Formats: sequence, structure tokens, C-alpha cells
Amino acid sequence: MSWWWVGAIGAAKKKFDEDDAQCGYQSMGLVIGATGIAGNSLSEILPLSDTPGGPWKVYGVARRPRQSWNADHPIEYIQCDVSDPEDALAKLSPLTDVTHVFYVTWTIRRTKIENCEANGAMLRNVLRALIPNAPNIRHICLQTGGKHYFGPFEAVGKIKSHDPPFHEDLPRLDGTNFYYTLEDILFDECEKKEGLTWSMLFFLLTAEDALKNACLLEASDGFKECIKMHDVIRDMALWIAQESGNGVNKTLVCEFLRFVDTGRVTSWKEAETISLWGRNIEKLLETPQYSNIQTLFVRECTELKTFPSGFFQFMPLIRVLNLSATHRLTEFPAGIERLINLEYLNLSMTCIKQLPTEIMNLAKLRCLLLDSMHSLIIPPNLISSLSWFQLFSMYDGNALSTYRQALLGELESIELLDELSLSFRSVEALNRLLSSYKLQRCMRRLGLNDCRKLFCLELSSLSLSYLETLCLFNCLQLEDVRVNIERAYDIPNPELILRNKQYFGKLRDVKIWSCPKLQNLTWLVHAAGLESLSIQSCESMKEVISHDYGASTSEHVRVFTRLTTIVLGGMPLLESIYQGTLLFPALEVMCVINCPKLGRLPFDANSAAKSLKKIEGDINWWNDLQWEHEIIALTFVKYFSPQYLADSIHVSGMGV
Repeated sequence: MSWWWVGAIGAAKKKFDEDDAQCGYQSMGLVIGATGIAGNSLSEILPLSDTPGGPWKVYGVARRPRQSWNADHPIEYIQCDVSDPEDALAKLSPLTDVTHVFYVTWTIRRTKIENCEANGAMLRNVLRALIPNAPNIRHICLQTGGKHYFGPFEAVGKIKSHDPPFHEDLPRLDGTNFYYTLEDILFDECEKKEGLTWSMLFFLLTAEDALKNACLLEASDGFKECIKMHDVIRDMALWIAQESGNGVNKTLVCEFLRFVDTGRVTSWKEAETISLWGRNIEKLLETPQYSNIQTLFVRECTELKTFPSGFFQFMPLIRVLNLSATHRLTEFPAGIERLINLEYLNLSMTCIKQLPTEIMNLAKLRCLLLDSMHSLIIPPNLISSLSWFQLFSMYDGNALSTYRQALLGELESIELLDELSLSFRSVEALNRLLSSYKLQRCMRRLGLNDCRKLFCLELSSLSLSYLETLCLFNCLQLEDVRVNIERAYDIPNPELILRNKQYFGKLRDVKIWSCPKLQNLTWLVHAAGLESLSIQSCESMKEVISHDYGASTSEHVRVFTRLTTIVLGGMPLLESIYQGTLLFPALEVMCVINCPKLGRLPFDANSAAKSLKKIEGDINWWNDLQWEHEIIALTFVKYFSPQYLADSIHVSGMGV
């Protein structure tokens, strides 16, 4: 088992042999922050006998006494407070044999300036204690994080961040960031010793992924777009949001009330964040005076028909307003247009018929979400008047038809526009999108509904590289989907582009429904990050990935490497998913309904070995499947769950 595999999956620890312990060390590593996540892993991995650069002797430094869970790592542990220059000098300067430094620690203070001062002092104390006293020191590795590219969390939406893909020569963002302070100190101190090299690691993880990895959030049993939180964790989060109990009335959550008398609840006047949620809420009484409120959620109040007159009159500071899934709301609530500090407005899944022109007064509005609003009218020139606009979503419902093409022109004129989600119903409007490099680069979710004159869809590998979701529904004449490989990459071989994930790397979710003339979806080999695929009622489709592709490439094992869910339904001619064998290392669920000619799955005994949870399908189809070896059939039979032809196909995350 190699050193990186041990670190990646947390396998059983690999101990030193006595002989290895006696041999001479080639490298002497110093890990600053040895009890943190990265530092603890380094303390475990570096001493292994097959770690590159070894054998390694490792010093581990942390402020706290050594913990029991770290005690069996074969390192020399040093308790040291590196924020104290005297303690750092006394305990680190004697380490004269150090050749490599791994700096993976940080501290947090109340303000960004204090963060810069405290973290900068820590790194400076370490380097000034080591560099003059360690004659063989060769390299210093500094770990920072994704805020190098998108700024501190509190600055998101306030400063312009970089667009992915990220690379090292991107300029620094505006504003104060202690990562930049650490970099400058690293540069300055390394210049003092000839031949001393450095490197920086930027750790990128979404907030949602980080919380899931810490078991603070869980995947939902329902749709993949949803997450869930344990009651205890929820109470703790509210307690933290209320400043550890000192601001008990600053965050309020009310669920399943019938009548909400907002004027009589004294504590609400102090609130900065209020969430009203639940189908039982029918009325909001009186006109509240929420002079401190900054965030208001009134979500999924399916019985609420209107807001009281003047409800929004006394909310001068509100920045975030979410009224989504309040289905019986048909009129735009009066007063919202006077919320001059409003930056985020979500009206998705309401039945509001028209946006008022007074929305032009919302000069600070950055995000407007209008998903699943089937009859919404947007007055001309309204959108283009919002000069601070960064995100616009009108997806899944209010499709752009021919007469709505002017809206695309308005969107294109907005200089700061960064993210778009749109659905189209006409080829003319779609062509208007595909002729605009700017709009395509902004596109995150793209839906084509009832585009009946669409015969061939050509996707730009360069312009649509940030696309995350693609849905094709009821495109009755669509025969082919092609990828145009632009010359910008200067790579003549498509397999190399796939290997390097240079386009469609963001595409996660693809739904193709009721496209009866579509032949195959071979273009999906370019979607290296695809996680969810649903293909239904494509009656002419015989193969998902063309046999010609499988026969001509040696990179077939890389296809669908991140796919977790695949649904195939209502395709009587389908014979093949892929002609070869796929590893499917992330596949959890496969559902096959009414595909009687699909006589083989692209599996071998190693496919989906550690991820598969369920295979659903008709029992007769399953019994007729052909397997290369009987042992492969025995491997997968335990995952099979019968689903009959009359059953509806429903898999988590596959809702339209």
C-alpha cells in the first residue's frame, strides 16, 4: 500500500520496521500545526518507509499538549506557542537538522486586520527561528485555501472574485486577506537564504462539502439538491448565530404557525434574521417594525396569499428576501421596491404574474431568482437597468420563446453579470444565446423545452465550460448533440482534452427526456465531472456512448468516473450503455425500466466496488442479462431491487 493511498483513505497505519528506524534519514520535516487535519495526516504519512524523499525524521509542533489520537505517530512532538516569539525561538532554533517545513496552521481573530497581524506574526516567528539556525533547510511549504481566489466569506458578493478554473498567476483580490500577508512574509524570509525554495497549496472545498465532511450536514433522503441537519446540530447552529446566547433574539425561526402576529412579538423587533416556514401559515398580521432585520425568509408558506399593506415599510436594512415556494402568492408584494439595500430577491415557485417597473429602484440588487414562474411578465428594460446585477435565474418554467429574445440583449448589456440559468422554448432564442460568448460563459443551468424545430444541438467546449446542468425535454426533432472543440486549447486529440478535463468540467446533471429521434449521447465522454444522468423516452436511441468511440479510444475507463446515479427508461431499442467495461467508481444507483434490449451492463467484478447501493429494474430484464463471467453476476445480484413496468421512475435528485 503506497504512502498516498494510506493518507487518502485512512487505511490501517503502516508502522516502522526496526531496520528502517535504524537507517539514516534523508529528510528532516517540521510540521507546524501537527494536531490539525492536514498536520495530523502529514505526521502519519511522512514517516512511512515509502514516502518520497525519505526516510523522513519528523518533528511535530502544536500549541496544545500531545493528544491520545496523535500519540502513535512516530514523530518527535514539540509543544510550542508559535504566536510567542520567545517560545518559538527557544524551541525551534535548536532544530538545526530541519530540511523541510510544512506550515499548516492558522488562527482566527475578530477582524480581518487582526487576522493578518496574528497569522503573519506566527509565520514570521517560525521562519526567523529556523532559517538562520538550520543550515540545510531547503524548502518551505505553506498551505492556505480557496479564499485566495474568492475572498473571505463575509466579502462574497461585495468584491469581484475570480472565475474558475483557478491558476497561480491570477492577481490578488481587493480587500484584506491574511493569506496575502502570509505569502509576502514567505517571500521576504526565503530571500534571506540562497537556494531556499518555497511552495503554496491552496485547499479548495465548498462550504457544503466541508460541513458534510465534518458531519454537521447530511445528505437528504429525498432530492440531491436538499440537505438535512440533525436537531442537535441545528440548535447549536442557531445558538452560534445568536452569538452564543448573548443575542438570543437576533435569529428567529418559526415553523407551522397558522397566524403570525408580527407586531405583538416584541423580540422580533431585535431580530436580524427571521425565517417563517410551513404550509400552515395563512396570514401575517399587522405591519412590523423590523429596524434591524437584514434577512427574511418566508418560504413554502403554501396557504399564504398576500402580505399586509405596509409589511415591508419599516425594514430599512434588509439585504436578503426569499419568498420562494409560496405558491398562492399572485401579486408582487407592495413595498419591496422601496427596500433600497436589497441585494438578493428570490420569487421562485410563486404565481406572481408581473414584476413592477419600480424594481428599477433596487439599485443594489445583485441576485434575482425567478425559477418555475410559468406566466411571469417582465417589463422591457427592467433587467438592463439593474447595473449591479450578478446572478439571474429564470429556469424550469418560464421558457424563453421567440418574443422574449430582447431579454437576452438586456442581460448581455449588464457588465457585472456572472451567473445565468435559463430555459428556452424556441430555436431562435437559443441561437441568440449560442451567438453570445458572454452569455454562454455565464450559463450555469440550461433547459430546452419543446424546441420543436431543433434538429441538432451544438455545444461550445470553450464558451459553455461553466455549465452545471443541462435538461432537454420534448425536443421531438432533435437527432444529434455535438461538441464543438475550439482551437483555443490547441490540442488536436480529443482524448487528451478529456484526460485533462479541459471542458465541461463543471457539468454535473444531465436530463434527456422525450427526445424520440436522438441516436446517442457520445458527447458525454467530455463531461468528466458528470454525477447524475437521466435518459427517458428516447425511443430511437440504441446506445448511450457510441460503439465507434469505444472502439477507437484507450481512455474508456475514464468515462463516467464521477457518476453516482443513472436512470434509463422507456427506450425499447437501447442495446448498449458502453461497449467496453467501466469502473464506475462513484456509482450508487442504477435504474433501468422498459429497456428490454439492453442485454449487457458495462460491468466487471471491480465496477462500483465500493459505492454501489442499488440496481432497479424489471425482474425479467434482470434475469435475461448476459454476464461475461458467473462471478460478476453473483457480485451484483445482491444489489438488485425489482421495479415493475407500471411503477413510476423516481430516483433521488432526478426531479425535473
